[in-house]
Amino acid sequence: METWFSWMPHTEQQNALPLFLVVVRTNVGYKPVAEFICENESTMAISEALSLIKKWNDAWNPNYFMTDYCEQEYQALQLVFPNTPKYLCSFHREQAWIRWTREKVVQRIFSTWI
Repeated sequence: METWFSWMPHTEQQNALPLFLVVVRTNVGYKPVAEFICENESTMAISEALSLIKKWNDAWNPNYFMTDYCEQEYQALQLVFPNTPKYLCSFHREQAWIRWTREKVVQRIFSTWI
């Protein structure tokens, strides 16, 4: 079964909690099959939830995972599914690159003003 693990960004409200979805490819497209909310985005919180989902579905053996650009997600998947390949979503990889380069440009501009 092809599996895509995706983090759904939470709103920027002060008390918002991160929502995570586990999405799999079906014959009619990608469908969410599990969701969980964590108190925080730590590796331990995510891995605990993934371990429960894995325990409830003992036949679940995904071919790979695709994640957002989130180190905690990757590390949690590595803990729970150490032998399953993990890939970074192309969109989120590019988005992270654009944000990083924009930060560097802004830092360079401000450093010349000071």
